[in-house]
Amino acid sequence: MRRHLELALRLVGTKLACKLGCFKACISRRRRLAVNKTLDMETRHKILILDDDADWLALCREQLSTLPSHPDVLIANNAKRALAILETEKIRVLVSDLKMPRIDGLQMIGIVRRRFPTIRTVVLSGLEDEEYRSRAYALGVDLFWLKTEMQRSAKLFNECVESLLGQGDRDGDTGFRGLQSKSLMDIIQM
Repeated sequence: MRRHLELALRLVGTKLACKLGCFKACISRRRRLAVNKTLDMETRHKILILDDDADWLALCREQLSTLPSHPDVLIANNAKRALAILETEKIRVLVSDLKMPRIDGLQMIGIVRRRFPTIRTVVLSGLEDEEYRSRAYALGVDLFWLKTEMQRSAKLFNECVESLLGQGDRDGDTGFRGLQSKSLMDIIQM
């Protein structure tokens, strides 16, 4: 009888040790997950959408939240708010409308180019005006999309924005930005 009792105690002790080991493993796994989640939050790219239309902001936020890199998508309904976010957050891509009250999209792009030269910029506009497109590209915009085209070609738009998110990893590489203000001799000497 005593022998059976000892075996039973060993078996119970083994089960308790196993359960305790599983509990410790579960706790350490949760800690690892929490640390990984914290690291993911720190390394996730951030996109800022600037538009004065609340419905359009919600639509863009929803669409850009589905990107494979799972960026944080922030929104601003005016340029002043957008500049405040740009000052406090490390934004990788700015998606801006052109026609807005007070400071329009072109003025905003100019400000961003001067103050935050590494931020990639995308213009979304409802205006099919070639002059606006030319002026935007002259300011160094990376992409110019019409809002109607963005809706029709959502997958292509997402791929383009995802590509811009990845381009910021190269230190100091700003592509061809700023070349429009250089003379041919300056470019040749580069």
